[in-house]
Amino acid sequence: AEDIVRTIHNVCMYLNIHPLMLLEQEGKNKLTTFLAEAKERYESQTLECFKAHIRLWYKFNEKQPPAILTLRRYKSKIAHLAWFNEEERFKILEAARKTLKAEEYDFLRGALMFLFYTGSRAEALKNVRFEERKIRVNGKEITAVIAITLEKGRHGKKQWEKPIKPEIYFKYIKGRLPIAEKELKWLRRTLKKIYEQVLDKNSIKYEYAMKHSIHVWRHTAAMTLLHATDWNIGLVSEILGWENPEILY
Repeated sequence: AEDIVRTIHNVCMYLNIHPLMLLEQEGKNKLTTFLAEAKERYESQTLECFKAHIRLWYKFNEKQPPAILTLRRYKSKIAHLAWFNEEERFKILEAARKTLKAEEYDFLRGALMFLFYTGSRAEALKNVRFEERKIRVNGKEITAVIAITLEKGRHGKKQWEKPIKPEIYFKYIKGRLPIAEKELKWLRRTLKKIYEQVLDKNSIKYEYAMKHSIHVWRHTAAMTLLHATDWNIGLVSEILGWENPEILY
């Protein structure tokens, strides 16, 4: 959120206009000129981040953004095919519920909820810790839950802080993570057995999931968020902990 506000502030300072002016045609024209000229000064991923942040300002105010804020779509040849939609996620959990003991099912469900809602890598299952923080929203004090993980980044491992819905954490995850290597191996084996039951064995999705039984849930989190945010690559990369948004291109 701070990065988004900072981007809008810097752009408006450069254009010498009030943020609300961006919503008017004159402001849109100035923004279009600025971004067109910025192509020569900034790398493509930096420019896409700018566009993603500013686009949120228009969506927040329920205004149509200028055409120059159109975001690039997800271009991966594999990843956009290797993720689970809502129906498939339901089938996976239902198959697990029918084949596993109650305690095993609760653990598997908790792990998948964590992976889906944070977009974390498999290694995070072993090192995640959670903090419950009191924050004020609209004058009311609420509990925010932050998942703190140590995961791979562009320059080695890095600590990430990812918010997770409190109701999801308290109901499905609390007390079940982190896990040991032995439990991680069991999770990989068990997921593969479930995928064999519910996925089309002739699909790219099945082939990928069998090789990357846990990482496919990171793809699932990314694609779900991309759809939900109108393909806002900059925002999704920040939420899921990608230092470089171009990883999504």
